[in-house]
Amino acid sequence: MTTISTDSFVVLRDEHQQIRAVVREFQKSGTTDARKGRLVEQMIELLTVHTYIENVTHHMDEEEKDWFPKGRDGLGRKQLQQLGQELLELRKKAPGEPTQPGALKKTIDAVLS
Repeated sequence: MTTISTDSFVVLRDEHQQIRAVVREFQKSGTTDARKGRLVEQMIELLTVHTYIENVTHHMDEEEKDWFPKGRDGLGRKQLQQLGQELLELRKKAPGEPTQPGALKKTIDAVLS
């Protein structure tokens, strides 16, 4: 990515511009089939990353702004600590890479849902 700014709108606008540039190149009449194939791969990568980031950001915002306050209001300290301990245990068993069984499908499902 060529963006130097960390302003979220600037970063997103840069991603959008990159995607538009690839689409324009794909649509040019003189673009060869081989080049179109590479452009499709580039589009898929750019859109996958962009969508993944949007979904992860939305998920984190939803948890932190909605679920966490409601959970704190509805659960006692002991329950929250017990759930936290369970999360830490589950984290030990959770796949760390998408190449591990089931993790890639879960990642794709998270991006598409």
